[in-house]
Amino acid sequence: MKHSGFTLVELLVVIAIIAILAAMLMPAMNSAFRKAEGSQAQTDIRSIEAAVKAFYSDYGKFPAGNGNANDYSYGGLGSYSANYRPNFELINVLRGIDTTNNPRRTVYLEVSQDSLGTNNFVDPWGQQYEITVDTGFDNVCNNLRGGYTNMPNKVVVVWSKGRDGKAPSDDPNTTDDVKSW
Repeated sequence: MKHSGFTLVELLVVIAIIAILAAMLMPAMNSAFRKAEGSQAQTDIRSIEAAVKAFYSDYGKFPAGNGNANDYSYGGLGSYSANYRPNFELINVLRGIDTTNNPRRTVYLEVSQDSLGTNNFVDPWGQQYEITVDTGFDNVCNNLRGGYTNMPNKVVVVWSKGRDGKAPSDDPNTTDDVKSW
């Protein structure tokens, strides 16, 4: 009597081959996911930068701090002060939610609900995007957080601390930051 089918050994060999192929594919998949996260962060950064510039073009001023020599910075974690604010304050103006600073309710920036962690616009790694606006109108973004130097010839700069969540002041060797400059 002849049995048709696979033996246990044949099935185990096939499963082992599939497992080896999957293990070989994992590093390539991880690399693709990391590149996609970086691309998403770069797209978000460009969108924020364009939205701030469009707001300025429409209203002739920035959402807050106009004429303040110490430029306004949004985002990051830690102590907030008059010139360092959580980024949701700026993002809500750009989304048309804050009608005090955007009375026309013009939407300059669309943000998916998935990107709003605790109401702040966060990068793919869960960190707030950091944004500095030249509210001193001296054509230099200063007052940047995280160890970055002043940025001449910029009215707005936006950056993400990247996958490691560290700025140059935390780790001078960080290379995964995503920046608008």
